[in-house]
Parts: sequence; C-alpha cells; structure tokens
Amino acid sequence: MERMVNGQLAYAFETKGVLSKYQSGFRHSREQLPPYVTGSLFMNDLQISCASVNMAFIERQLQTAVAAITKWADNNGLIFSFQNTLCVHFCKLRGLHSDPEILLYGQSIPVVSEQRFL
Repeated sequence: MERMVNGQLAYAFETKGVLSKYQSGFRHSREQLPPYVTGSLFMNDLQISCASVNMAFIERQLQTAVAAITKWADNNGLIFSFQNTLCVHFCKLRGLHSDPEILLYGQSIPVVSEQRFL
C-alpha cells in the first residue's frame, strides 16, 4: 500500500512540476546510483553496497557509484572527507580473494573489518 501511495505522489509531483529540477533521492529519473548498487543516507553518513559472486563486477559497480556521487557532490558544492571514508568487505566466498579497490579522489579507500554506521 505504501509503495502505491508513494508512486502516485511521485507521479503527481512530477507532472505538476511541484519539485525543483535539482531535487533527487526518490525520483527514479534523478537516481545517482547504478541499478545494482543500493544506498542508505542518514544525517551525514552515506552507505552504498553491492552484492554478487563476481568481485570484479562489484568493484566496477561501486567505483561507478562513487564516481557518480562525487560528481554530484562537486556540482552541488559538497566534498567527501577521505579520512572518514571506509570500505567494509562482507563475503561468504571461500578461498582467498582480494578486497575491492575503490578510489575516491584518486586514492584507494581503506578496507576495514568493521565500522559503526548511524
């Protein structure tokens, strides 16, 4: 029921031009993340994730998402703190495999075993 109401409201807002053209978030046409990447934003904490058995696919999707998000941030006068940016690698795969290498502003985001998220 909630999804239906949300869809109707979004359609009404879009067709009547109620929202600013710079408003993004729930608007499907203004989504900054690739289709296989999900995200969560609370206050000033952003979390993005991707699930797959193919590590190269995950790395490519997350790097695309980081590039899109940083481009959006640059266009809107925001900047991400590299010191507060971390990568947590959750994995069920057996055997040895490398951690993803995701770049932010040309530097590799450090991979840690745990991080607190609001």
